[in-house]
Amino acid sequence: MRLNKMKISLNKIDLPLTKRNLLAVLEQGSNESEGTITDKMIVDWCFNFYNSYSNYEDEHSDLFSDELGSDIAIEVLLQWEADLTNTSGRILSQEQFQEWIERLKQQNA
Repeated sequence: MRLNKMKISLNKIDLPLTKRNLLAVLEQGSNESEGTITDKMIVDWCFNFYNSYSNYEDEHSDLFSDELGSDIAIEVLLQWEADLTNTSGRILSQEQFQEWIERLKQQNA
């Protein structure tokens, strides 16, 4: 599920913190030619997503049926931190995005 136009405001991705939107953010990030969002914006959104899961409350009951989304969100954060000092330009690779996308899609199949 790909969003035609990612909502961005003040250099932040402006989407509800749902598993469906996690997939959309990762799909957008994997498309390097679009250049709509940066890796840093993706990492920040994943951080907020992970925090929402960690601070789970009844009002967020639509976020997860399991912990896969949270696991992938924290992997994005950890990969960003691991690669940050070892590269210039794009930090998260298209292969990494594809792996996360496939894991989310397999669970929903």
